[in-house]
Amino acid sequence: MTDAAATAAKPKRKLSIARIVIWGSLAFLVGLYLANRFAQSGKSVSSAITGPTALADERVQLKEGQWKGYGLVLPAARKIEIHVTASPKSVDVVTVAKKDYDQFTEAHQPLFGGRFQYVPSLSSQRVTKYDGGGILTQGEWYVVVMRPQESLLFGDDTNAQVRILGY
Repeated sequence: MTDAAATAAKPKRKLSIARIVIWGSLAFLVGLYLANRFAQSGKSVSSAITGPTALADERVQLKEGQWKGYGLVLPAARKIEIHVTASPKSVDVVTVAKKDYDQFTEAHQPLFGGRFQYVPSLSSQRVTKYDGGGILTQGEWYVVVMRPQESLLFGDDTNAQVRILGY
């Protein structure tokens, strides 16, 4: 009888509406906190769940002085990673805004030259392996992979594997 009396005296725990509201609010606040952290790091919430999106993934062959531009349209600020592997010769990687892409094309025409602005954190010169990352703001962007002009008579071709990831 003592066991029966002890179990009868112990009240059963019930989930009250107040507890459900408190735990639900706590879960909601944690979700908001994580979404905010992803947004500040440049990642979208969907990419945090599913992983990065390949915006470009291709192998190109470039002659000296030739380049290939990859256009990106970003509806919101986004973290971008650029991975380029080139062989046997080096390439330049340049990231420019749409308005600067026109100036870039003029700067690389014979006899004209010119100036253009680029994103230093997502650009590099004379690399055979490049792994760069940064956050690009909303808008149109171009990632240009270019084989620099090095010789006067005989140009060397090079192969480049280009992979651009968006988070």
